[in-house]
Amino acid sequence: IHATGVSEEFENQSAVAMLSPVGADKAFALREIADCLGVGMETVAAFGDWHNDIPMLEAAGSAILMGNAPKGLYQKINHPNLLRTGPNDGSGIIEALRKLGVY
Repeated sequence: IHATGVSEEFENQSAVAMLSPVGADKAFALREIADCLGVGMETVAAFGDWHNDIPMLEAAGSAILMGNAPKGLYQKINHPNLLRTGPNDGSGIIEALRKLGVY
């Protein structure tokens, strides 16, 4: 896999394998969108619930980890103001927006 320029992520407790080009992640996409909109990353909020969300959460000004995220994911994210909220199939996003003072 490494020889092909593809990064891999395997979750050993499920049948999940995520393959993507090296350097292509949600943080890159989020930066591109912020740049197109003319806003700084410090003004961007990102919501995530899986390992592939870590770069995006670390790049955003506000990082919100959903309540349905796997156990131990919170400790892997390096963000000074990481918020935890409820699950994404409930009112977790609204709860986080209220904590951020934007709803």
